[in-house]
Amino acid sequence: MTRQPSNFPGFTLIELIMVMAILVLVASVIAPSLRGFGIGRKTNDAGRMILGLAQYARTQCEAEGRAYRLNLDQSGREVWLTADTGGAVFTAPTNEFGDRYSLPEGVQMSVTVNPQPNAQLNVAANIQQQTVQGPPLLEQSGAQPNQLEQNQHDQGTLYVEFQPGGRTDPATIHLTDSLGHAVDVVCQSATEAFHIPAPGEVTR
Repeated sequence: MTRQPSNFPGFTLIELIMVMAILVLVASVIAPSLRGFGIGRKTNDAGRMILGLAQYARTQCEAEGRAYRLNLDQSGREVWLTADTGGAVFTAPTNEFGDRYSLPEGVQMSVTVNPQPNAQLNVAANIQQQTVQGPPLLEQSGAQPNQLEQNQHDQGTLYVEFQPGGRTDPATIHLTDSLGHAVDVVCQSATEAFHIPAPGEVTR
């Protein structure tokens, strides 16, 4: 039995080498773009993670009637939540939102916060209190019962505070990576929620 000659001749060695050279050239062109895509995605994911923490803090603050803080360590590149457990002592929640979150490698964070005064009336322990909406209260120091007291941000720490009355410290959390990708997580006023601005959105 004789073998019939094939109608599909094989590749020559030179043709195979040329195909491999073309593949190497295409890969060298595409690889930097894929690397940039991966880094940019990490920055976007970090922005969404911070946004999720801020949204959780705002929701729980109103539901539980106690202040929450979004703590930001710029040099350590960490973000975490704490809640007021009484006497202005803030500790981490006991669920997964109490963990410290580190930014991905290469992602840097810079933060600008405009602290809002947390004014309250010092009253005797036997007086019932109810939160009401009203104009900003004036600052007074050394408050006694039935006087106004204004709590300022703790010195030496950086955080965004969410107050049970619905007020939030306006802030901009700016994330950048080694390739120049940038993501902002922004709260523009004390009564607004944090969000990530859409491309071309003007923030004030």
